[in-house]
Amino acid sequence: MHLALEVNTQSRTTVIQLFKDRSSATSYKDFTITVSCPDGSEHRSEVSATELQELLKKVRTAQISPLAKCPLGLDGVSYELSIADAGSARATYRWQEHPGEEWKALGENAGALIGLGMRVSRRFLP
Repeated sequence: MHLALEVNTQSRTTVIQLFKDRSSATSYKDFTITVSCPDGSEHRSEVSATELQELLKKVRTAQISPLAKCPLGLDGVSYELSIADAGSARATYRWQEHPGEEWKALGENAGALIGLGMRVSRRFLP
């Protein structure tokens, strides 16, 4: 499983990625989170088993519509959440400000990734 969340605010982009770390000696079970910040800094940390299981359960059990009525925003924050499994399945969702009701679970997943990203980078993320 690979999760990537791109958070865009006007001219700033933050990318949070959660992935199975192939460079780890125990890569079959270790997941890493990276946060690439607009100032060029990158932060990296392993994810605890508890945090990982909670997030992956949310992602795997999310029931979402293929399309949603997401409000259009001219200013503010936009999100792009990409989810890929170990095989060839992949999905990408984009919304501005807040996802529509049909994508509420995606917003919750994005919020969980942002929370992990804030813990790793020790800074507020949009």
